[in-house]
Amino acid sequence: MKVKYSVKNASKVKEKDLVSALKIYTDTVDKFSETNTNEILDYIKNNYIENRIMFFYVLYLNDEVYGFAEYAYLTENKVLFLDYLCTRERNHTPFYNYYHMIYEDISKMLESKKIFIEYIITELSLFKDSKILTDVDSNYFRQILSFERFHILNIPYKQPYLNSKKELEFYEYNLAIKKANSYEEHSYKYNKTYYINLINEIYNNHYLQWYSHYNENIEVIKDELKRCLIEIENDYPNESTVIEI
Repeated sequence: MKVKYSVKNASKVKEKDLVSALKIYTDTVDKFSETNTNEILDYIKNNYIENRIMFFYVLYLNDEVYGFAEYAYLTENKVLFLDYLCTRERNHTPFYNYYHMIYEDISKMLESKKIFIEYIITELSLFKDSKILTDVDSNYFRQILSFERFHILNIPYKQPYLNSKKELEFYEYNLAIKKANSYEEHSYKYNKTYYINLINEIYNNHYLQWYSHYNENIEVIKDELKRCLIEIENDYPNESTVIEI
């Protein structure tokens, strides 16, 4: 049987396809990692012009909805941020097909505007039970992204999470990173200034910009993000390293 993979801009698909894709998203994403689907729908509908560029995709297998993906391009550090890539079934083959198809589509779109990707990053949960990592989606990402030669930044990182009471919480995560279009390990050289600038951009140009559309207490959230960034800067190790996933 012939297998056909395809991805489409979420703003250009039928409403029923987008709803089906978001249903797959809600069924597969880990708790404390999910974003309110009403907010995702709002972002897709309004296409906000901001300091980072958002990308939303509906994934198809043989013309049937099979998943959902969300990415962000952070302009200051030229980083492509993989927020979500969710498929109906966790399977390496469709994931790799969608991952590469989306990367090529985003790269082509950005390059047409003379914008380029230097790194690809994503967040991996460190939730544990009896010293065992428990988040299914993050563990799945660890496995499949290792074949793409992603590396773990062995540096403190905390993912912001806005709970149902609109209160900001922070959870211990890793950042996984890959040099775009490169498998060379010597490409992974960082210093404290670069890392803190990167986290600052993630917090303020990604999370804060998103929160600003849906929360009245944005100044409180801004202060909490600033406080957490200072903590990360203070906890920065004497020697920063990357390790294979």
